[in-house]
Amino acid sequence: MARELFEALETAVAESVETSQSVWKAVTNLRSAWCIAEPDCYIGKGKSFEKWALENIDRKIWLYAMSLSYNADKRIKARLAIQTMSTSLQISPSQLYSAIGVHVLSSERGIGSLKVMIELLKGELEPMVLRLEEARWERLGGGTNRKRKEVHFTVSDVKDAIKLKTSQAAKLAKSAKAAAESAKVADQAAVAKAADQAAGHMAEKVAAAKSQSQAAVAKAAEQVSEKVAEKVAAANARSEATGKSAEQVAAATARSHATGHLAEQAAEQVAAAKARNQATGQSAEQAAVGKAAEQVAAAPARIQATEQAAAAAAKARAETDTTWNTLEMAKRKLCEGLNATYKRSKPFQRASSVPPTSTSAYTEEPATTAGAQPTQSKAKCPNGLHPAQTLQDALFNDERRHALLRAYRIINIEAPNTHLARVGQLAIHIFEFGRPARVWTAGGKESEHVGLGTTVSIHGGCDCSYDDADILLLTEAEHAIWAANNNDPKLVVIRDQEFIKRRPAQTTQDWLKEMDVDVDLSPRPIKIDVQLLGKDANEMSVENMAMQDALTLWKNADTSPEICREFPPVNFLNISNPRFTCWPEGITKHYGLLRQAVGYCESVKYSQNRNTEINIGKPTSLPYSPVDIQKCAEFSIAAQRGAVSGWHMDQNGVTTFLTLESNKPKSKPGDEVKYWPFFPMDHYGVEEQGIFRDEFKKYGEQWRPMLRGSKIPVIALVRGDTLVQPPGTIHAPITLTNCKLTGGMAWRERDMKRSMEEWLFLADNEGCTNEPLPQQTSEIINYLQPRVRFEPEKFGYRREELQMFEDVCKRLVHLAAAGKSCSCSTTCGVRCGCLKKGVPCGPECHNGARRNCHSSVSNFRPSSPSLS
Repeated sequence: MARELFEALETAVAESVETSQSVWKAVTNLRSAWCIAEPDCYIGKGKSFEKWALENIDRKIWLYAMSLSYNADKRIKARLAIQTMSTSLQISPSQLYSAIGVHVLSSERGIGSLKVMIELLKGELEPMVLRLEEARWERLGGGTNRKRKEVHFTVSDVKDAIKLKTSQAAKLAKSAKAAAESAKVADQAAVAKAADQAAGHMAEKVAAAKSQSQAAVAKAAEQVSEKVAEKVAAANARSEATGKSAEQVAAATARSHATGHLAEQAAEQVAAAKARNQATGQSAEQAAVGKAAEQVAAAPARIQATEQAAAAAAKARAETDTTWNTLEMAKRKLCEGLNATYKRSKPFQRASSVPPTSTSAYTEEPATTAGAQPTQSKAKCPNGLHPAQTLQDALFNDERRHALLRAYRIINIEAPNTHLARVGQLAIHIFEFGRPARVWTAGGKESEHVGLGTTVSIHGGCDCSYDDADILLLTEAEHAIWAANNNDPKLVVIRDQEFIKRRPAQTTQDWLKEMDVDVDLSPRPIKIDVQLLGKDANEMSVENMAMQDALTLWKNADTSPEICREFPPVNFLNISNPRFTCWPEGITKHYGLLRQAVGYCESVKYSQNRNTEINIGKPTSLPYSPVDIQKCAEFSIAAQRGAVSGWHMDQNGVTTFLTLESNKPKSKPGDEVKYWPFFPMDHYGVEEQGIFRDEFKKYGEQWRPMLRGSKIPVIALVRGDTLVQPPGTIHAPITLTNCKLTGGMAWRERDMKRSMEEWLFLADNEGCTNEPLPQQTSEIINYLQPRVRFEPEKFGYRREELQMFEDVCKRLVHLAAAGKSCSCSTTCGVRCGCLKKGVPCGPECHNGARRNCHSSVSNFRPSSPSLS
């Protein structure tokens, strides 16, 4: 097999004048054969591609083939830079082309990364190729992927290889530092041991001298005592012998006094000897301490010399790390004093600009037993009166946001006609005319009016009224109380540590790994809708593409230190969420209408083929029918840093709820930030709202709202936050860091009047939403109509407004049909499309005859005027 490929290469070289493309094709086939022949090449055991090829073909033919391919490849632009790199590697440009491939050499970023790698590996080609092979092996799935087909290096391989090399250098530096610390500790221990030994020897000598002096004193005292005793005995003997002579007695007495004097002298001699011994001991101790002090003083010098040597070695290894320091931005604390110089413009002055000491208002209390119930979180003492507002101010002025806007301005100059430049201009406009969202917390002004008490919230106090606030920052329990009191819709952020710990969550990293596995194991291609911001603005930015290609785009963009056109941020849309989820109590109790509607619509499917019964049991099969509203009940969104969505509303007049997930299992506070700008329509009167809506209808996602006397509020969401967004909210999310959101859509019964109005607005103005009108519209309307008629007040309508409700329903069904009505000529039969879907025939059915054939399932009142 390989021999035939080499012969094909020789033939292609011989015909190179006319068929240079065949040379490239032959080389590509040889690369595939090489991967099969040398399976261990990825782990450094097999032969490199060029070495393997030269064993089977003449060297001159091979070099000529590489030269021909290199010179004929029009994708390569920076040939001068390639020539410089080849010279440093002491090879020809064609050999570098053969070893590395066109995917890297045709990219300016790839060439720049390759230069860094050459410097890291000191101009050695074989180690560099080996590193690249390891990186490609890891990218293609390592030993678990048996379907590897790609045989070329990519820019991401070069980036990964540099990461691998720098991480190894960092490990070496770390081990050197650890060795230096170990040596330092060993030296200190040795010095301490030497000092202890010297002190011990001196103590032994002092003890010996002291014992000797004590023995000498005792011996001298004993000798003096013996002499005194002898003299006293002699005196007594003489005294007894004479016994009669007074003079002899007096003489004996005098001798006794002399003997006492001698005893006193002996005692003085003993005291003097003891004093000399004490002086000798003190001088010996001082000598021992002085010697130990000299050794301790010399120890720091030796330790310092050891540290300097280790530092020099670590510095030499750490120099390589500086080339890749820009790959990841430094993690910044959410509540540093970045906003110390930031002053809010009137009339939105804050009572405090002191940043909180912590990014979270919670302290976790672990359960004492495995079955213990979660305990209530306790609020820390906040550093400042309004910590929640201070946090929003600090995140709005985050340095990463300024870096993002700088990148947008560069892209606007280099590639102004791309979607990335357009959304960048939108983001710049939003932050130029934006402000941090005003936060209201429970216990603030008007708290009792909305069902919440006057107790200060776990999130601290607030400095704005309920009506002036942009968002309500609540715990799960507070939101449940708020929702139960049927308050008017308002943007809510639920931030509750106990809810975060209770809900099942999946990090972005784990989700990407799961998608990699699904792609490998799936018998059919997996596809996903991806927003490609690097495309020309005249083309559609959203493309349905293979999941494997989408993941490659994600990885390439992740390796780029800044957002750019070559590796634009990726936005994954319409991701289904089959996992178990857990939502806040207020949502599950009070926002269940949409789920009830789609559940009922499934049961209605059994009414096809003229069945008159509706089966609400567990179905074994269902006929084909649209499920576009049903599948919006829960979903996920994954977006990379720099991704922006234009101004839009969410379809169907739904309440949208989303939770921001972690990117990594052990991410820190502030690692995930999602900006959520929105237009505060409820803060304006009816006339002003009409003006703003007309502008929004005209410009759509590229709308540039200019608020009078106010600014665009921007909510900063952090990990674990759950956003609850009312129907009809105009918003334009901006992704500051990689973010994955798990969410869903719902209806609240008392908000249905507003939901229906917004649904009709989007049906009439498709440019104001990023989703089409659902095909399930007719089915859902059929479910709503009898219920609203029965209890209009429950759904926000007055009795006299029912006709308006009927008109909205007919208009929605008419727009949803969009020419897809049934074409029955007379009475509907079993093949009627409307009958199969369980919906009534509309104005366009029966060739415009406007018949309502299915009276058994029709919910439109005959008295209602038809809409043309």
